[in-house]
Amino acid sequence: MNISIRFYLMITLTIFMLGCSRNELGSGYQYIASRVDDTYIVSGNEIIVGPTIVDIVSDGRVAVGITLGVEKLACDGGYKIKLNDSVNYFILNMEEGNFREFKNKESFLLEVESLEGVNAAEIDFSKPDEIFDKYSEYYTRIDYSGCRPVD
Repeated sequence: MNISIRFYLMITLTIFMLGCSRNELGSGYQYIASRVDDTYIVSGNEIIVGPTIVDIVSDGRVAVGITLGVEKLACDGGYKIKLNDSVNYFILNMEEGNFREFKNKESFLLEVESLEGVNAAEIDFSKPDEIFDKYSEYYTRIDYSGCRPVD
């Protein structure tokens, strides 16, 4: 194998390996980012939060963050998601296995303030708009005619 082919294969493999990142959050929970618009938290083989998490803060015991709503689609050739502009907030107590979701930002912030170890000031509340604006433009170029909603 010549050097240029070997170099190309190494670059391709590196990009593939970097394409999906897994970060240990604590108590067996992992934060998985396969794409900016497809991020979630799993425990074992079960998705606990998301997709799509747009910002997260964790102290190893509790994770808090923001999610954008998604439409899950079964399409010709596979599974796709399509973001919508509904914003939700979550608190995941990883030690106790409790997950709570909030539609109201103020209610979420009141709950976060009562927690020790996590700071709501670390959450970037501008990210939902930023990510939705970027990807909603991208979605206009995709043909969803062969897709159907999945529960």
